[in-house]
This record gives sequence, C-alpha cells and structure tokens, in this order.
Amino acid sequence: NRCDAMSTVYNQYTRNDEICDLCKYLEDPDCRIQNFFLNVDPEYLSDVIASIDKNNSITSLGIYHYGFENHALLMLSSSLKTNYTLREIVLNDIRDEAAVALATNLKTNIVLQSVYLGESFIGNRGGIALAESLKTNNTLQELDLRENNIGDDGAIAFAESLKTNNTLVCLCLTDNNIGYVGEIALVKSLGSNISVSSKNLL
Repeated sequence: NRCDAMSTVYNQYTRNDEICDLCKYLEDPDCRIQNFFLNVDPEYLSDVIASIDKNNSITSLGIYHYGFENHALLMLSSSLKTNYTLREIVLNDIRDEAAVALATNLKTNIVLQSVYLGESFIGNRGGIALAESLKTNNTLQELDLRENNIGDDGAIAFAESLKTNNTLVCLCLTDNNIGYVGEIALVKSLGSNISVSSKNLL
C-alpha cells in the first residue's frame, strides 16, 4: 500500500487524476501519512480538504501559495471540531473571514499546538477573533501571524488575551501594521504573562 510507505508528503498536484489518487490515499483507513504539505490548484482544494476530514493519521498539514477560496477554508476550519490528530497547520494567503472561522473552532479545539497563518491578508477583524480564541484555548503553543495587516486594535486584543493565557509560548506579529499604541500594549502584557517570549513578538 502506497500510503504505508509515506510518512511525509510534499508535492504539487495539478491534474485531476493525481487529485483522485491523492484523495483515495488520504481516505484509506490504513493510510500512515503524518506530515502532509502541498500546493494544489484551488479547483481541487475542497476535494482534498474533504478527504483530510476523513483521515486519522495526519498530524501536520501545510497548504501553500495558491489563492484560497473562502468555502474551502471554512470547510477546513469546521473539520477542526471533530479532528483529533492534527497538531500543526500551515496556511497562507487567507483573509479575515477564514481567520474568524478558524478562531471560532480554536476556542474549543484541544489538539492543535501550532498554527502558522503568515504571509496572508488578515486584518484587525481576524486578529481580534484569533486573540479572543486564546482566552479559552489551552493547548495552542505557537501562533505565527507574521506579514499580515493586523493593526493596533488587533495588537491590543492580543495583549488582553496574554494576560490570562499561559499556554502560548510563541506569538509572532512581525511585519504587521502595529503602531506605538499596540506595541506598548503588547510589551506591557508580557509583564503578567509567564510563558510567551518577547522574541519574534514584534
């Protein structure tokens, strides 16, 4: 079985027959893929995510470079409600609506430990939603939001969440639109947070 031989998959899938084979592999009960990183044409993204939702072996998932359609990302966010194996997700090129949906499910997710959403278009709306999720999430250790459009309002929301969240150890907000007010709020919040490092924060 090809799935048994692949613990890590990194590839680009562009043809329909490749996608069909991939989805079959992912849905195979004997699939042993753990680290799954891919580029995929947006046309096929929903099919791949539907198969990932049926998979019980993937622990690290990365989807790169292609413009995401909101419905596909909403599907992925929704799957976090019932997925108990995924520990890490890496996504880019996403926007506020998808970030809000992801944040909603992060509030109750008890498995994810690392979320990378860098090089995207997340603004204050998405940033505030993700910050709010940290008030109830007790498992996430890394949240990387570098190179987005989060401003002072988003930074202040994160500062408030850091006052009570002691699980997160790495929050990266470099290369956003955070000004002096947001920076001061974040720096002050570290005074009452015993886990987050100031390294890569701003």
